[in-house]
Amino acid sequence: MYTKNCRKRASKMNALLLLMTRERHGQHRQHNASCKILRSLICGGNYSYKKVWQKNSDKRIACEGGKIYFDNFRIWYGGYNLKNEPQCLQVNQPRGPNRKIEDALVACIHSECLPLSNDGHKSSLFCLEKKWLLRFVLEKKRVLPIESVFLSPTHKFSDISWNEPQTSLVLRTTHNSRPYQHVRQAGAPVPIVMLLAVFEVCPLKFVGMLKITEEVFGKDVVHAVISQGLLITMHHSGWVRMYSFDRIVEKYRRFEAKLFEEFDTEGNICGEMPCGLPCNIQITECPPVLFEVRCAQHIVDVGGFPWHYLTSPHSTSQSCFHVRNLTTGQLAQNGTLAMDVTNLDTDKASFYGDDSGRILYVGATDIRLFKFSVDDKGCKVDKDFSVDLSRNTKVEEAMYTSSGRSIRRKVSTTELRDTSEMTIHNVDYEDDLDLLYTSAVYQDPEGTYNMVNLYHNTTGALLRAVRLEEPWQEVYEHRVILDLDTIIKVVKPSPGRFCCIVYRLCSNIEDQETKHKSTSKHHRPVQRDMPSVLPVLETGVGHMHQCNRKGKRNSLDVEAIQVVMLSSGSLLSLDWHKTREGQEVLASVLQRNLTKLKRFGLLERPMVPLHISVSDVRYKVFLLGKSGVGKTSTIAKHSGCQIPTVHSETQGIQTTTVFWPVKNLQLNKAFMFQIQFWDTGDNSTKKYDHIMPACLDKADAIIFLFSFVDKSSFEDIPHQLTRISTPKDNTTKLLIGTKFDQFAHSEITQRDIRDFEHNWKIPILKTRNIPDAENQNSFNDIAQNLNIICEHLWQRDLKIGGKGPPGDNKISYC
Repeated sequence: MYTKNCRKRASKMNALLLLMTRERHGQHRQHNASCKILRSLICGGNYSYKKVWQKNSDKRIACEGGKIYFDNFRIWYGGYNLKNEPQCLQVNQPRGPNRKIEDALVACIHSECLPLSNDGHKSSLFCLEKKWLLRFVLEKKRVLPIESVFLSPTHKFSDISWNEPQTSLVLRTTHNSRPYQHVRQAGAPVPIVMLLAVFEVCPLKFVGMLKITEEVFGKDVVHAVISQGLLITMHHSGWVRMYSFDRIVEKYRRFEAKLFEEFDTEGNICGEMPCGLPCNIQITECPPVLFEVRCAQHIVDVGGFPWHYLTSPHSTSQSCFHVRNLTTGQLAQNGTLAMDVTNLDTDKASFYGDDSGRILYVGATDIRLFKFSVDDKGCKVDKDFSVDLSRNTKVEEAMYTSSGRSIRRKVSTTELRDTSEMTIHNVDYEDDLDLLYTSAVYQDPEGTYNMVNLYHNTTGALLRAVRLEEPWQEVYEHRVILDLDTIIKVVKPSPGRFCCIVYRLCSNIEDQETKHKSTSKHHRPVQRDMPSVLPVLETGVGHMHQCNRKGKRNSLDVEAIQVVMLSSGSLLSLDWHKTREGQEVLASVLQRNLTKLKRFGLLERPMVPLHISVSDVRYKVFLLGKSGVGKTSTIAKHSGCQIPTVHSETQGIQTTTVFWPVKNLQLNKAFMFQIQFWDTGDNSTKKYDHIMPACLDKADAIIFLFSFVDKSSFEDIPHQLTRISTPKDNTTKLLIGTKFDQFAHSEITQRDIRDFEHNWKIPILKTRNIPDAENQNSFNDIAQNLNIICEHLWQRDLKIGGKGPPGDNKISYC
């Protein structure tokens, strides 16, 4: 009895403390304290974000409320297991063959936000199925929705949004495509632009549905939304008008309809077939306009202290924004926001996501935050701080006359700042961690990568920079969501393809201990007269690691292949073509665009400058691989030829000559490598017995090709090595992985690449088989691969005893 009374008193005390907490703080202090600890670990601890999960889909991927939604919100992932991977929480079966979910919203119901009189409402997912509104409970693994509301038998709804976040939602029908210049005939119905239906979510309650017509709101009305208790209409002439939605409901709502109850004398039930929802809000005249402004692209944002509105002027062609007082419409001091450098991309400006009332301005390379200050002259806009995400910032100095006035000049499209090497995709605010984070994609000669930067919300100081992999050079959509200790990346690399990558905050100490244990466990003693460790070439696919020559091998004796993996850049200067001397020689083998190699005839040679001594060395290289892996396109890309867009089998033997200059580090001398690539079709080698011996005869190197999107071609490489290699074979062996631009859809993992390099001691290169990719990044990939091939050919000649260093039969250019 004493225990029961104590429990009752404790429950009453907890309810009282909960009410006091809601009244004073709004949320529990313990949550804020935990977020502060997590923020210190993210910004300054020995932790890093690591990729833990990836999933591809052919339908749009959404992230909301800490969950990931696939297959049009039918499959949900959330929560993380011991491997830090998201768990599948629910799989909803489709309600019919043509029942597609158009849009959805997540209503996260917290105990602190619920009214005192509630029925234990749970967090819900509201899905829109054209003519149906469905509600699923997130905490329960239900296959069918717990509530289904039939909307309309004639109109299709396509959009769902919040009127007031987590309180009231709005449904919009598809926009009527009939132009506003439509000439009405006698007796024709009034054109309806769209329908808007409003619901309360806790519990689900129907407020009303209204029509947006040209007769009431004007012939040029094109769109309408309900947000923050305001009905906002947008017009073709650029005007944006706002009305009080509460006053519209109070004045024009004819009757109140409750869900799943009769609303007329004919026995029609609200929210059920065949009638659906009644249009109980009928606006007969234009309501009083609370606020109107004419702007470009209907961009209006209200906020700040005191109240201001942010808009883009209708008459301005460049990216420019004005900050005006909401009451008087007066332009604030320094209220014209524009970047110093004109860009082709449209800038973005809005009020910042925190409660500071600041303005966030996002340009092509810069991010600026502005704050309000009040003085005797009125309200003033000052720059709080700025963040420059470009690595090579060039600020043009302003020109002034003798009297001190600045000189303005016209800006042409050829003088616009080129920001193609960097693209800003996300700038957002993480409220729990109180951090500003940005996501930008950079394109370097080394490759493409994604940087996520975390900044102090008040000072703008950089706290943490996280580098993420970016296997795609061009994407249609790119989103990065920072949610406490998780980074979710959603990318649309091509039409109809989506990819979701999850990064989790992991401790670096645990990884170091695990790596140390695995290293000590597999350690083997080696003999002194034999080098125990061979350096491995870093190709960009794998990582630099060390291999034990006495380690375990496959059933084939790898020593018979006699392949020695050398350190990249140990024999030849890999960056010599970027020097002044190297560029003079390189210009003789490049086309005019300086991004593709020049094609030479049978008797033609490069015209090297006379003051540079260059010697010629010749090699024969045979390319071998399955049909369709990209042998012909790889040769075409590395020789300056046109990459074929349609696959066709190579008939017979095809030879292509490539000239490439390098500089030997030991001899300090330049050489011109004349590489003759031999290519043949897979069917030709099977049909004619003389083709394979002719290709292998006097071959200096064999390059095996596989495709990153065809795992069988990679698994067939060991069989080809076994078939081609002999104990007395001195041929250099290399591997090239083609179609690396589609690595996101590859079935070959990086672990497979590292294991192959470790077991076979053969380096693996990569190439992107993209037609007409004439840019600097493509040329850098070609130069890297040719340098590595030349270096291994040089190493092969040094390895063969009795022949001495290469270059005995050289032809000097005069």
